[in-house]
Amino acid sequence: MDLEDGELPEASKAELWRCYKKFDTNDDDTVNPDELGEILRWSGFSPTDCQVKELSDLFDKNGDGRLQIEELVHHWRTIAQHSVHGNDLMAAFCCLDTEKTGIIRLPKLHKILTSTGEKMTGQEASKVLESLMQFDRDGSGTFSYGEFVEMFMKESFPFKKPEGVEKVDITQNFEKKTTE
Repeated sequence: MDLEDGELPEASKAELWRCYKKFDTNDDDTVNPDELGEILRWSGFSPTDCQVKELSDLFDKNGDGRLQIEELVHHWRTIAQHSVHGNDLMAAFCCLDTEKTGIIRLPKLHKILTSTGEKMTGQEASKVLESLMQFDRDGSGTFSYGEFVEMFMKESFPFKKPEGVEKVDITQNFEKKTTE
């Protein structure tokens, strides 16, 4: 099993579910944002209240304020990466989600790649976007925040920091591209 691809063995998923279930105070297989914060802290992360809210908003698909434990297990890598790099990842995502819909659309990415910063040709941009399509899990032609985080974690992600550089503020790169 290749953990690089974000998949956990079934036994590990079951163990995560069992551990997360301990935080389900009303025994309905869901947790509220406060319980999500407790889960994250139990997992060894130190999320801010803002990060907990961002993750809650991201995973609360029906807007009822409750998060399905099964979904939290499914998105374990997104949660882990967001807990460590949340500010940078969320800021970069928001720069690309100019319509504030919670998704990044392929035509918007194509436009950014061909018209701002170090401009690519249409063919170069299409090639980059084609390589990113493996992260479009539902085939919608858009990227959710979870898909964006998965994309960013891959070594093959085309916008990684250069060798020998300790820290790169990824929001600076995206802001430059979206505001030029």
